[in-house]
Amino acid sequence: MQRYCRASRDFVTSATIVFLVFVLAQFVRAQDKTAIDLINYYHNVLNRAEAEVQGKYLQILDLAAMKENRELRESFQHSQQTWTAYRKQTCDGVWEFWNPGTARNTEALRCEILLDRERTRLLDSLYNMPLYH
Repeated sequence: MQRYCRASRDFVTSATIVFLVFVLAQFVRAQDKTAIDLINYYHNVLNRAEAEVQGKYLQILDLAAMKENRELRESFQHSQQTWTAYRKQTCDGVWEFWNPGTARNTEALRCEILLDRERTRLLDSLYNMPLYH
């Protein structure tokens, strides 16, 4: 009887371990899917934010003053290039800060989104041309 109970207990322990490994594997796959979904969502938001910045930038370049004054236009283009480099360096730093954590990609994307939105508002304010009428 003891041999049977011991074998039964060993079987239950083994089955429990297998079940827990299965549940853990499912949880990890669900976490990966959630992280991938979040990254895809942030990519979509980033695409919209980049389009807004680019749209505002092109609107300002299309102003008569920009067309008439080559020096002003070149200065504005240079400021945009400088800002683009700033955004890249800042968000690369955010990625490094969160590395090797799992949030590094989402936080870097979030950084780009926040800075793009800030740049759009700043251009909107500086050149007094609301994008959202």
